[in-house]
Parts: sequence; structure tokens; C-alpha cells
Amino acid sequence: MRYFHQGADKICDYVRSRGLVVAKRHYAQLNSTILVEAASITEMCKRSETLWGGSLIYYLAVSTEFEDARASLAEAVANVEASLVEDKFLVVTHQDGGIISVSGTLLPFQVYAEAAEWWRPYRYADCD
Repeated sequence: MRYFHQGADKICDYVRSRGLVVAKRHYAQLNSTILVEAASITEMCKRSETLWGGSLIYYLAVSTEFEDARASLAEAVANVEASLVEDKFLVVTHQDGGIISVSGTLLPFQVYAEAAEWWRPYRYADCD
């Protein structure tokens, strides 16, 4: 399930209220996962406003515990969408502003967001 969000507040509130872990992963390198704060979701959303069609080189993986997964963005999307785990989802910038959340189940913060089944994982990235 893919959803487009103009802001990050509801996602951050959900992450904080559930005590979830946020991991920053490189979109293609399979060995670069670091733990970050929920505020990184807000920073990512703000950063998306200046990409002008570019893509960030990282995405965020959210779950109940730190997962040092070795997966590209495309693999992570496929894995998360196939999962029925409620508190496991991805957050990715949209190239023209906003963020995309990807999950296997409908999450509370996605209820009022715009469906984004049109979005596809990007194959290259050019913005740090």
C-alpha cells in the first residue's frame, strides 16, 4: 500500500506514540543502515520541497525494532508490501515534494492520505 503525504506530523506522531524505531538506509547500497530519530521524517519531508525532480539517496524504514536489512529500495518496498506486520513501513521522498509511505496494511496515518499506487521505487538518486 502506497500513500502520498504533504506533511509528516501524523506519521511522526504515530511513530512516537508506538515507540517505533526509524532506520535510515541508502537506496542502493546494501550495507549502510543507521538509527535515526523520528524527526528525520519531518526533515525528509522538508527536504523534498527542494529536490526539483531529484531523489534522495536514502529512505527510512520504520518498525518495532532495528533491522539491519540488506535490501535496495525496490526490494524493501516489495518486502514491506508483502508483510502483514502493522508497525512496519517505509518513508520515501517524492521528487516533487511530499513523502510516500509504503506498508503492507492500512495504518492510521494513511487513512486520510492520497493513495499513491502510481509511485514506483526510483532506480537512481542524486541528492544527499
